[in-house]
Amino acid sequence: MKSEILTLDPCDFADPAYAERFSPAFTRYVELKVNGVPSEHACIQAFKMIANRIDMSNLSSLALALDTNPWVTARVEQGILNADPEDLWQSDGSHALHALLAMLKHPNVRDTVKLQAIDRLNLLRGIMKIGENGSILIDTALSDFDKLVKKQKSTDNGTKH
Repeated sequence: MKSEILTLDPCDFADPAYAERFSPAFTRYVELKVNGVPSEHACIQAFKMIANRIDMSNLSSLALALDTNPWVTARVEQGILNADPEDLWQSDGSHALHALLAMLKHPNVRDTVKLQAIDRLNLLRGIMKIGENGSILIDTALSDFDKLVKKQKSTDNGTKH
């Protein structure tokens, strides 16, 4: 049994009174935005668009309306001011690692950006270091790369069908 697909109006999403009326979903959107989630993804999650069978053909317009809604913008700004930087970006590098891996594996990211992400990942993992004059120093011996290549080949051979 299929239920009807619902359509949301961007004019509602730009209205502070509408945001107040449906504050739990709008508050969740604010939380996601404070944590750096892109607007369209935050919209899908906060309003449970897939689970609620909401038409996403106007998702960009809904997200733009949310990002211009004074109710939302004031709370996002306040949320950023009140946020503990450690909660937003872990000092152990785990968030950076996750963000860089996401860029590296995303099919729409340009190769030049992927190469930069690889450099940053190598810096985080200690494979590379920055020298005094800004030059990149490889901190792994050639024999270590050889071991890594052999390990990768054995892993690839084990996964081929």
